[in-house]
Amino acid sequence: MKKVLVTGATGFIGHHLVRLLVEKGYYVCATIRESSDVSRLPVGKVKLLHCDISSYDRADDAGDYDLIFHIAGAVKARRRQDFFYVNTEGTARILEFARRQKKLIRFVFLSSLAAAGRSPDGVIIDENFPPHPESWYGKSKMAAEEIVNSSGIPYTIIRPPTVYGPGDRETFPLFRAAYQGYPLCFGSKKKRVSLVYVDDLVRGILLSAEHPGGENESFFLTDGKVHSYGEFASAFEEATGRASHPIVVPMPVLFSYAALNELIKIFTGKARTLDIQKYPEFVGEWLCSSDKAQELLGYAPRVRLVEGIKMTLDWYKQRDWL
Repeated sequence: MKKVLVTGATGFIGHHLVRLLVEKGYYVCATIRESSDVSRLPVGKVKLLHCDISSYDRADDAGDYDLIFHIAGAVKARRRQDFFYVNTEGTARILEFARRQKKLIRFVFLSSLAAAGRSPDGVIIDENFPPHPESWYGKSKMAAEEIVNSSGIPYTIIRPPTVYGPGDRETFPLFRAAYQGYPLCFGSKKKRVSLVYVDDLVRGILLSAEHPGGENESFFLTDGKVHSYGEFASAFEEATGRASHPIVVPMPVLFSYAALNELIKIFTGKARTLDIQKYPEFVGEWLCSSDKAQELLGYAPRVRLVEGIKMTLDWYKQRDWL
């Protein structure tokens, strides 16, 4: 039985990956903090290790991991240094821990499309496209990628676009608005984005770790298509049987909201999903191709957008989120 370590195991993507690993028969060790909510983990089937990015070396239980999945990261933070402390320095620390493993097959790092940057002039970018991150988040993830690339450890880097599915809090406001019949379109109904359902993502992450073709490579993992905001609204109509009335949010309005969040952040001390430095991630189109993963790994997404929306909404409704 292969032994694996998962950081960020209680997060949205992390807990889905842990469940898949357990299902596939791996011996899973999951890093958690004292404040972590472990209710979504298959407790009793996973060894819980209490640590954070500053104490990975003290959390080991004899080590000798076959695979390490570094999923932990900060998607929002108050300051630039906070992103880099968690996403960049945290990756460097877990890599130092990985170097001490005697039989490590692969170190898998979860990066982001934000590390590559948005698409110029509607181009669907691939892994050869020169990275140009704009937000602190994207820059901290790209800096982490550079550390992984130069580590000398067998690695795989995964750059997902927007991820959605059961349990996600970041996309929940968009799902709630669309469920109420008013899907939000930032800038235009024609603007496109790449998406991936969380189950397809974690299957792709595991595939990349197991497949020899994934060693020392980077991959975008998507649902195989690009979707306009208008198509997203239509998919909600099909999923719910309700009429949709898309609301186009002008970019100046969105910028004003980002500026307001800057003030809220100052007065409350709490990070916001959208602020001034994150605003560029809502501008333009974010499009990427998973052709490389399909060709090298045999990656094949299974979940269509309408099906993913239905499963996500069912989860939200079962837990009275909607």
